[in-house]
Amino acid sequence: MAGTPVTHTSKLDTKCSVEVAETEKASPITQQSPVFVVGFEEPGINDPRKWSRWYRKLISVIMTFCVGMMISGSIIQASYAEEIQAVFGFNSVVLQLLVCRSMIWLCVGPLFWGALSDKYGRKPTLVMSYLLYITFSIGATLSRDAASLLFFKILAGFCGAGPPPIFFAALSDIWEHPSRDRGITFTLFSMILPPMSGLASSFLGPDNWRAPGWMFIISAGVFLLIVTAKILRDYAKCMRLKTQDGRYLAPSEVFQNEAWPLSIRQVLSRPFGLLREPLLVGTSIHLMLLMASLQIAYTAFPIAFENYPRSAGAVIFIGSGNFSISIGQLVSALVFVFVIHPHVYLRWGRMYAPDRSPPETRLKLAIWASVLLLVSFVWSGATLTPSISGWVPIVGGLMMGMSSILIVLVMFNYIMDLYEKYAGSALAWCVAAMFVFESVFPLFSDRMMQVLTPRWAMFVAGAGALITIPFPWLFKRYGRVLREYSQYIQ
Repeated sequence: MAGTPVTHTSKLDTKCSVEVAETEKASPITQQSPVFVVGFEEPGINDPRKWSRWYRKLISVIMTFCVGMMISGSIIQASYAEEIQAVFGFNSVVLQLLVCRSMIWLCVGPLFWGALSDKYGRKPTLVMSYLLYITFSIGATLSRDAASLLFFKILAGFCGAGPPPIFFAALSDIWEHPSRDRGITFTLFSMILPPMSGLASSFLGPDNWRAPGWMFIISAGVFLLIVTAKILRDYAKCMRLKTQDGRYLAPSEVFQNEAWPLSIRQVLSRPFGLLREPLLVGTSIHLMLLMASLQIAYTAFPIAFENYPRSAGAVIFIGSGNFSISIGQLVSALVFVFVIHPHVYLRWGRMYAPDRSPPETRLKLAIWASVLLLVSFVWSGATLTPSISGWVPIVGGLMMGMSSILIVLVMFNYIMDLYEKYAGSALAWCVAAMFVFESVFPLFSDRMMQVLTPRWAMFVAGAGALITIPFPWLFKRYGRVLREYSQYIQ
């Protein structure tokens, strides 16, 4: 059993800090005690938070497109379900869960890849995830029989679930608080956009199910060539070369030579250790209910607007394509970036300077947005009928989009504030929870709309939104107390 480390801090002639860890019995790397664990105290050009703003913005834009492509790839493939079923003969459950949609792997994969990125760094984990995703996607696209298609789709879905949590953790690495609020806005926006698979399939061709596969393989290959983040390992390597001393290590390198079974056990156990965190569990449940309500709305709007008279062309186009929700989300994202962040969040930050503002201060926005979300579902359910002008429920869709993106933004930033050191693992639970309902909803969505009708389905979604209202209030009221008892919150 390793002894309790005794640590102290010394200064180098360069702008960094060094922790000297002395242990009685250490892992194989630390047997040459002392080991110098380097970190940035006055970050220089190697610290991603000191890169130029335009470069960090470029990285954020690239990550936004990447997350959007990874999420939409599964949705677009679903529009070719009938063709794939005719060619390979899958039953409906296997077709929806494992072949046409890969959402179910976003409920599993992030837990592994997020924890892996916390331990070994964002870039190496991301590169491995993308390489495996591209390899298995090529196999799936070239498949000629049902067994090989199913095999490669399962592996590609699991590996493709890695980038979303890694990207959010990387954005937390490159943007300082509170600039991070802006940095992740449009990445989250791309992740919760309503599905528009019909438009994409009409562009790619209705009878070529392999076309989306090749498109996303090429896109993933391009993104793979782009360097998304630097890590402390680069700086530690520079120190080793400069001093000719092999004891300078990055934090992620200290235990990299430990036994492989022990390392894997630590990686896999960390996400489940976070299940003891009530704040993370509550946030995950909150996001799961929110996305479940939105998925019902995404399905109900197109079905309801099919019954409107053809003379209302613009109304049908906006309503059936879920554009009202998309426009609301975009408007809300812009308002958050250019109004709320500079005039509200930064003002709160100045009130607590030089300390950080408590994470709970941002929850005020989520409380009001949760109420607006409930109003939007009740509004849409009450007016989603051809006897009322289609523009009225479209207004409800706008409110729905505006409130939903604000809630997701606030809660993701809240988790990043709480679990900075374990951002990958913590955000993995949030991402996984958001896609639990979406992964299984296609199995019973048609039946639900037939039994309830779109109007009553919107009221059911509103009941889910009603349950979410107490969550941000409870976090704001008791968050400080719960943080004091957490072993993961610094």
